[in-house]
Amino acid sequence: MLFALFIPGFVQDAIASKDTLHLARNSGGEIKVEVKPGAELDLVLADAMPAESYSVSVERKYVMPSPIDLAPFMTLAAGGGVCPLLSIPFAALDGMEDEAKVAEGMIELRKAVSQVNASPDANCTVALATSTWGKALERTTRAIPGVFVVGEAEEITVTIVRKGTDANGKEKEIKWTYVFSTGQRGSWVITYGFNAIVGSLMPEERYFTQAQDSSFVIKRRTSGSPLTYAPTVIVHWMPRVREPKAVAWSLTAGLGLGNEMPTLTLGGGLIVHHNIALHVGLALHAQDRLNGKYSEGDMVKESLDDTQLHERQFAVNPFFGVSFRFDKSPFEKEKDKKDQ
Repeated sequence: MLFALFIPGFVQDAIASKDTLHLARNSGGEIKVEVKPGAELDLVLADAMPAESYSVSVERKYVMPSPIDLAPFMTLAAGGGVCPLLSIPFAALDGMEDEAKVAEGMIELRKAVSQVNASPDANCTVALATSTWGKALERTTRAIPGVFVVGEAEEITVTIVRKGTDANGKEKEIKWTYVFSTGQRGSWVITYGFNAIVGSLMPEERYFTQAQDSSFVIKRRTSGSPLTYAPTVIVHWMPRVREPKAVAWSLTAGLGLGNEMPTLTLGGGLIVHHNIALHVGLALHAQDRLNGKYSEGDMVKESLDDTQLHERQFAVNPFFGVSFRFDKSPFEKEKDKKDQ
């Protein structure tokens, strides 16, 4: 039963195949129940006042709310027995002032039924006790038409409303709300770290000018590290099924800064206890390339510096990195506290 863990269900043995919504509690609150995707909700109201009508609405929500309006239910016909031990608490159900009193009345009737079952006599028989209890359940429960399947990342909201009166005798609405939710598909985890971009697919090209006679020749540098380092903010998508695992893989995307230009990454990673992550993939980053108006081996009249020889272009290369989850970004600069 969906509610057996947190709502006392003294009638659940009689309606064990239903998902019971007990009304014997303070009105106006909301109860949220986690259910598995594909769960079938076969709903029934318990502890209903026999002489009152209840209106029930069911709302399926995914992106936009989708209300389902249901017609009010008619009060079922009353019935009773000839055994005073059973008939008195049974008849008392008609005069209950609220759902909490109905629940108390059902407890008293259940005690009477148990007493009759233990010591039946000519007037108070086991068959009469069973019949009386069944009629009481019919009078205090309302079946909600339909079976509502809760899909992945969906919520089903059930709202029950009836008219009542306040302490001054003025008419008011009394409302109950139950939310059946399968929860989110997953969560976003943000980590902060550094990526090392390997210039293997599209190596960086750096040049210099070397004096030759009275001119200078443009030559390509042959030394230097193939790695470029970039501080990066990594976003991991963690599906719900992997969230409890100590080590889980996830898809990752990152935004960083390398060579004073933005760096974008896309790949996958292993995240350990949601705090330490190792990731690899491809990075789109800025590199130095020979300025388009020059070619390797060109002769120029004067020595050219890096800014004159090069221009920034974007390239795609593999990367690997490590990152950590903190309570705030370690890349943020502290604000000047001297605001005098």
